[in-house]
Amino acid sequence: MRSKRLKQVMRALVTVLGAGIGAALVAAVLSVARLANPDIQVEVGTLALAYVFVCLACAALMFLFSERIVAWLAGLGNAVLRWVDAIPARKLVPAVAGMMLGFVAAALLSVIFAGTSRSIFSVTVILILYIALGVLGYTIGYRRSDDISPYVGGRVRVKGGKLRRSKAKHTAAPAIPAKLLDTSCLMDGRILDVVENGFLEGNIAVPDFTAEELRRAGEAADPVRRTKGKRGLEILERLKEIRGDGFRIEPSDGDPSDENDVRFLRMAHRMGASVVTCDYSLGRAARISDLRVLSVDALAGALRPALVAGETVSLAIVKEGKEPSQGVGYLPDGTMVVVDGARNHVGESVSIKVKSVLQTSAGRMIFGEMTREP
Repeated sequence: MRSKRLKQVMRALVTVLGAGIGAALVAAVLSVARLANPDIQVEVGTLALAYVFVCLACAALMFLFSERIVAWLAGLGNAVLRWVDAIPARKLVPAVAGMMLGFVAAALLSVIFAGTSRSIFSVTVILILYIALGVLGYTIGYRRSDDISPYVGGRVRVKGGKLRRSKAKHTAAPAIPAKLLDTSCLMDGRILDVVENGFLEGNIAVPDFTAEELRRAGEAADPVRRTKGKRGLEILERLKEIRGDGFRIEPSDGDPSDENDVRFLRMAHRMGASVVTCDYSLGRAARISDLRVLSVDALAGALRPALVAGETVSLAIVKEGKEPSQGVGYLPDGTMVVVDGARNHVGESVSIKVKSVLQTSAGRMIFGEMTREP
């Protein structure tokens, strides 16, 4: 309801703006006519009628296109917000200060042109001055922000009756890049434990087309895919509860006909975000594109217990191995353990001694032998 009322108010403002444009057009035409013929006389009734007609015509025209104009302004506002979010505060503040100084310089210089003559030429020059000096000031402030920060980051203290600025004891912490989550890590589910335990810093974002992909997966005919899709949507809800304003669904602005992976990488570049994924191919493509990749699978592998040769562990044998005397069991993290002499102990827990650890592309494999029978 609130968004609908806001939209109506915006359309009304656009319509009023159209009436203002109409009045400005009439005033401009009248000024040009008087420049061409200073002796021209316009009756008050005719002038009033012209103002009313033109203002109503422009207001009606703007009202017809007001919905599109409001949508364009909303999109422009979102684009500006995303652009501002991507700029670190330590660079944004000096850049805005530089732009304001540029406007002040333009205002001082415009006095010269405004004092000489009032013409279209002088107005154009003043407008160019504001744009050029504003952009120049912003650019200088942004590029020299690292040099300016030490002078504005200190504390002011009083010593000997004089104000002195002390150097800051600690430098400002660098901005933490946002984390952009893909479909695979949301369907996988382990990312929720990582976030809940505080191992993922910074804001978390999910593309809108990823949320839509999860919704479609939750309605799929395949029961496995449907379960994963529903789990991904539940994780989205939990992430919103945990992070609050630190979590958002990021709107996409690319070509919808592109593949989702292409749109995902393009969005990560635009946001300056790190990619969080369980998809090996997407992670590899992101690294090639100079993006930082946080792989949930790599994290899980790094947190597995570091068993070494000669260590003794207890293990449940769940099935027979390929070789005649082998049995197979699994550690709590899913690592497969091949045990010599355990073929006849399926369904039992045995004590084994680790002989070797083999690292493969699919993960780790551990080979051991029984130390005693149960």
